[in-house]
Amino acid sequence: MSLPADGSREQADAVRAVAEDAPVFVISVAAELAGIKRIIDLESQVEALQQRVQELLTELELAESRAIAAESAIRAGYGRDLVPLRPATSALVVWRPRDDR
Repeated sequence: MSLPADGSREQADAVRAVAEDAPVFVISVAAELAGIKRIIDLESQVEALQQRVQELLTELELAESRAIAAESAIRAGYGRDLVPLRPATSALVVWRPRDDR
């Protein structure tokens, strides 16, 4: 339907009028029907999860720095007491006790 060419207000209002049998909803009901409430809930959930991820990343960084500091402290405490005899290998060594009994 198009607006009248002469621009009369009464005819324009008639074009914009809502049919009497058209469903009319309270905004909260319409929001639930349009899925807006669900979208807002999901956006809030995403924001909360992103915040939790940031918290966990911060905790992880702190734990890693503490582990590095503890490892450095242990190494410094040993001084030259522990010396590796040979580089670590992935060789498998089978040990069997002697039967001297």
